[in-house]
Amino acid sequence: MNSQLTHIADVKIGKVKGYSRVYPQLRLPSQYSDLAGKKASVYEIKEHNDEIAFLIRFGTKDSVAAYNERAERAEASFACAKPCRGSL
Repeated sequence: MNSQLTHIADVKIGKVKGYSRVYPQLRLPSQYSDLAGKKASVYEIKEHNDEIAFLIRFGTKDSVAAYNERAERAEASFACAKPCRGSL
């Protein structure tokens, strides 16, 4: 299966106030409501023009680690800079 990026929505990043700090909150479209409460790995992608991009990966720890190892072997720009959870 080939991976591809597909634009799904334009959203505004909200704020959630914690005890001592503010956390950004990202709302996905309601068609992804089944993902609520699930664990995800979030990766920051370094862009050459100083823009920020994120990759959100849902799945088991093993699949996240395998994904990272495949990306590193392919010399992809989205490989983790440090080991992902589950890759040790």
